[in-house]
Amino acid sequence: MGTEPTATLGVPAKDKPKDVFKQIQQCIAIDKILEKITSLYNEVLGTNKTEIEVKNELNDDTKLFEFLNEIFVKSTPDKWLEVMNAWPTKTTLSVNPNRKYTLSIFKAGMTDIKDDLFNKALGLLNDKVDIVVFGHTHQPDSRGYGNKKYFNPGSWTRYVNIEKMDSLTLADLANEDNFPYKLNYVKVWRKSGENFLKSEMVTFEELLSSPV
Repeated sequence: MGTEPTATLGVPAKDKPKDVFKQIQQCIAIDKILEKITSLYNEVLGTNKTEIEVKNELNDDTKLFEFLNEIFVKSTPDKWLEVMNAWPTKTTLSVNPNRKYTLSIFKAGMTDIKDDLFNKALGLLNDKVDIVVFGHTHQPDSRGYGNKKYFNPGSWTRYVNIEKMDSLTLADLANEDNFPYKLNYVKVWRKSGENFLKSEMVTFEELLSSPV
């Protein structure tokens, strides 16, 4: 999600994007949710804070973002899902398949990321730069510009078919073997007698077919 999300979890596509942190903070303020959050907070961070202290702490967007990162890394899904499943909000990260807004995706401020990154790469290519490589966008790309090249190997993680994202639930994510992947890397070399680098994007391993 990040500190400036371009996708809001649990918002139907016809709606406008909302302040995700603000919605989470509103949920945390509910007594029964605050009790669960406080217990999880103290367990994950090794503290002994009161509910009021935790509520005040998580009212800060940066602190909330850091806490969410911590619980996903240091806690187990059975613990944090128990808390999130109780949130009465459309942004709930729920495993309940009957919830209409379980993990729907709303894309806000959508631009063509591939073209945007390529245009940025063009601004970096010059007499001293033959190759530009960007990454970690989940958007593999490879383009030539004369003798110069731009590459984006994407990300070495599994992915979900975009046309099926609207109905995706956390329960669907339980088995990573259900999702495809394509592991790319960029190979760069110089041939003897040539003044420019040669390059290509190589697929190390891939699994393109999946039931999800």
